[in-house]
Amino acid sequence: MSPSADFLLEQLSAHRSVNRWFVALSGGLDSTALLHLAIAAGLSKSRQLQAIHIHHGMQSEADDWEAHCQQLCQRLQVPLIVHHVEVASGASAEAMARQARYQAFEQILGPGDGLLMAHHLDDQAETLLLRMLRGSGPRGLAAIPQERALGEALLFRPLLSLTRQQLLDYACQHELDWCEDPSNQSEDYDRNFLRHQVMPVLTERWPRVATSFAQSATYCAESDRLNQQLAELDLQAHGDGESLQCQSLSQLSEERQRNLLRYWLGRQGASLPSISVLMRIIEELLPARDDAQPLVAWADVEVRRFQGAIYLTSARWQVPESIIPWQIDSTQKFEFGRLSTQSTKGEGLALKYLADVEIRFRRGGERIKPVGQKNTRALKKLLQESQIPPWRRSQLPLIYVAGELVAVAGLWIADGYQALPDEAGIKFCWESFFYVDHD
Repeated sequence: MSPSADFLLEQLSAHRSVNRWFVALSGGLDSTALLHLAIAAGLSKSRQLQAIHIHHGMQSEADDWEAHCQQLCQRLQVPLIVHHVEVASGASAEAMARQARYQAFEQILGPGDGLLMAHHLDDQAETLLLRMLRGSGPRGLAAIPQERALGEALLFRPLLSLTRQQLLDYACQHELDWCEDPSNQSEDYDRNFLRHQVMPVLTERWPRVATSFAQSATYCAESDRLNQQLAELDLQAHGDGESLQCQSLSQLSEERQRNLLRYWLGRQGASLPSISVLMRIIEELLPARDDAQPLVAWADVEVRRFQGAIYLTSARWQVPESIIPWQIDSTQKFEFGRLSTQSTKGEGLALKYLADVEIRFRRGGERIKPVGQKNTRALKKLLQESQIPPWRRSQLPLIYVAGELVAVAGLWIADGYQALPDEAGIKFCWESFFYVDHD
């Protein structure tokens, strides 16, 4: 197995539906070889091949790398997109640069597009070793996936079965020019230390070590898929996506509890906690009294218990303090939910009262007489009786007309403001987010 046009076409054969292929081009050896292979495979003619260079500006050579990519693509007659990103300095600058890079790719690619990245067998082996040293589980030890979704596009890595040496041989054979990143020689970076100090020793003793590591990563990926399938079955039996039932969840083995919790959190885009934090959820939230409201938090994530269930929410959400004028024909989105309207007849708020509409949030002391109730009630009591989770009560939009509370979005219309039979009205539709939004 060696780099060739036929090899690349075979790798891409399962993705014939991709409309346009893009190559992530850093200007280094790996991505330069991949771009040359893509041209040799005819993608520039059949799939509107383009290259993307992300300019991070983190090193003094960044402008030179951009110029090199411009010249390379002009020579190869491939359109090049250059995207500049800003990356804050700090200990996590490398991770932030990676995040900025993938966000840029998502912005550029559209539905039906595919991005080719040049990760290879040695990258896979190094990643597996790094994840092992960090104590990762099956998902982490699956290392670099060959393909995954990238927004509405596809990310695909066709070179994962090839070694760095094979790509070097290919580049030299075709007299390709590429840039060398001087930071790749610095053993201050864990990956470079493994590359220059550890992998050569392992390879001398076990020549096929990179292939063996890649096979282990494949097995871990398979194990992770099985874990997720089991977690999906458990989620259907013990929760509804938004919450998990504590008593039901407690009947599972501890291993399945942890597996389900990781899956549930991951589905919502929450950062996964350490094993100690995960055990706090199991040991503190699941057996808590029904009237207790314990909380386990990490990063910007909060897991809370209420009425026998655990919920996921975000610590970063802030309720607006100001009054918000509102045009009711527009959707109003907040970090924690989305407010919209629906035209009705004979129900909801009568259209004739809709003037000078404002959105406010609870500050205490609000009162309302909902349609169908005899007395004006404290909003606090109504929310408690409706078993709205406490952290959600402050997030409910309150609809004011001419300074008077006339509706609580998704719950109540004030008596006297409702649409009469055959009268045009409007319903306030409130969708709470429980961690990520749902655009």
